[in-house]
Amino acid sequence: FVYERGSFIAQMNTSVYNRQYSFGGGSFLDVYCSQSSSIPGMNGLYNGKLISPIYLKEINADNFKVKFESSPTTELKYTEDIFSAYIQSWNNDYNNIGTTIDILTYLYNCLPTYECYEDNRPLSTLLNQLQWRKLDRIKIQDGGASTIKEFEFTYNNISTERLMLQKVQEKSGYNSKKNPPYEFLYSDDPILKLPGYGKSHTDHWGYNNNKLISSPSDFSSVANYGDAYRTPPTELKYYLLGSLKQIKYPTGGITKFWLEAHTYSKELKLKRWDGLEPTFTSNKIAGGTRIKEIHSYDPNIPYPTVIKKYYYINGFNPESPDTTSVLSSGILGGKAQYWWPDYQPKAKGSFTYSQKVFSTQSVIPATENSLGSHIGYTNVVEWSSTNGWTIESFTNFDNGYLDSAPEGYLQETTTPYEPYNSKAFLRGKKLFTKVYLQNGSPASKTEYAYTALGSLDNNSARSTKVLLTQLCNSGNVVLEGTAYLLSTQKFLPTEETTYTYDQNNPSKYSFSSKITDYKSNGQVKEVHYTDSKTSSVKVPITGSSTLVYNRRNITAYKYPNDYTNGIFPAMIAKNIIAAPMEITTSLATVNAGSAVFTPLKWQKVSYKSVNSTYLPEKVESR
Repeated sequence: FVYERGSFIAQMNTSVYNRQYSFGGGSFLDVYCSQSSSIPGMNGLYNGKLISPIYLKEINADNFKVKFESSPTTELKYTEDIFSAYIQSWNNDYNNIGTTIDILTYLYNCLPTYECYEDNRPLSTLLNQLQWRKLDRIKIQDGGASTIKEFEFTYNNISTERLMLQKVQEKSGYNSKKNPPYEFLYSDDPILKLPGYGKSHTDHWGYNNNKLISSPSDFSSVANYGDAYRTPPTELKYYLLGSLKQIKYPTGGITKFWLEAHTYSKELKLKRWDGLEPTFTSNKIAGGTRIKEIHSYDPNIPYPTVIKKYYYINGFNPESPDTTSVLSSGILGGKAQYWWPDYQPKAKGSFTYSQKVFSTQSVIPATENSLGSHIGYTNVVEWSSTNGWTIESFTNFDNGYLDSAPEGYLQETTTPYEPYNSKAFLRGKKLFTKVYLQNGSPASKTEYAYTALGSLDNNSARSTKVLLTQLCNSGNVVLEGTAYLLSTQKFLPTEETTYTYDQNNPSKYSFSSKITDYKSNGQVKEVHYTDSKTSSVKVPITGSSTLVYNRRNITAYKYPNDYTNGIFPAMIAKNIIAAPMEITTSLATVNAGSAVFTPLKWQKVSYKSVNSTYLPEKVESR
């Protein structure tokens, strides 16, 4: 792998943080021991980082090479005022010496010893050195460095707009023939435009809500800042700006997307491990968009458009399909809060202490499902113009997958914004898929079950978050600390059963089932298969909580760590344990609680040492 270092880039954010504290019941002081507290703060509205990025340039192998070509963009950039307040604050601290201190220091000429000499050049000149890059093409070459294929990327790349990908086009290197491109269109508006970087408030979850930052006074009313500036927009058009609305394929086919705002009818309590608030009587809007409809068609072929519609709802009945009066299945993963009027860390000593905290980059909402989203849906319904209805259900906060409280904390008063024992990895797993015909008759159903391997105590990293604050004008300190667990458990599928219904008599059906048993490290130990042809009765095996069938095929796996002799200890020492060494398939027949195994197939792979690694030598089977 070959890399190249690019020009510096800045990563800026709107960040107002203000804290005051009261010691011994006295007046509230800020961090500089003053009785007045500045909002938005000494560095203005913005903060950020200067980043020296590294880009992948080439992947080289014995008989091929992949090259990545990029160039600076001319897209919309940060404006000067985003940096000026920050720089002026440093000038004030350094007696107004007129130089740009801290994050922009390395934009000056620097010696190899990293000593950078600053001057009074205009800020605009300095900021011109900040260069975002775009990927222009990917070239695939053979061993003789001849290009056999390449992919070109086309963007809007103009100074008044954010960078957006418009085309991806494949080209054959042998004859320079270009295939038709993939083309992408985005939602726009003849009047509305996306705001400039750092020029607007966002909703609670970081999405555009059409509320521009008018002045620093926006942040002065700390108690109602969230309601005034961070609520979701009432019109969908603000969410749609810049979102993908169409893909045209090289074959000429087109897919169009219709989006809508997220909704929810449930949300977590402030202490997320305490469960859910009472269900709302009507749906609420959350930030961002979800797919409402997908239309796929080929304008050159006279076939009907394939339409899919999606409904994120509970209580859907395909025999009487109502998609408008039922509640959303969405669950909001946390409440939004920006103002803490009485937060009390633990005082180290016999004195009283409290804080007032305002933050636009609040640690709340600590919101996530398994994919890191602020909202998760328990049920999703799909209607297809060709196949009818499909209902899918997923693990979520409301069906047994809540997070749990941290192990302990030092603070006198606790908040839900501290670390907690997250179970996000358990959420978002499919529980069932039910398929119905257009008339509501059941066609099939697939059910899924999972297990978390091992106990949390033995499969977690013990973590702590600790903060010690020295109080100004005194030798006193206050403490904050939370102990919590980071789970390393594996949450794996153990059972999958599919039922296919007789369309003339839905009470009759056929089924197939797969049950998976794992080793403690997550490797598959056995997989049990059965279907209607081999059995119609489920019976429990003594001493097992898993239901199995009285006739089933069993495939068993052995790995290097199942052996203690030969070449295997050396393979284990190099952590080469993933590939199965031996696979055995048998027919198991259960009779009066006893299982009789009939071998069906056996395969064994032998390995040998080659140049300090281990490669397959032969495969035996019968």
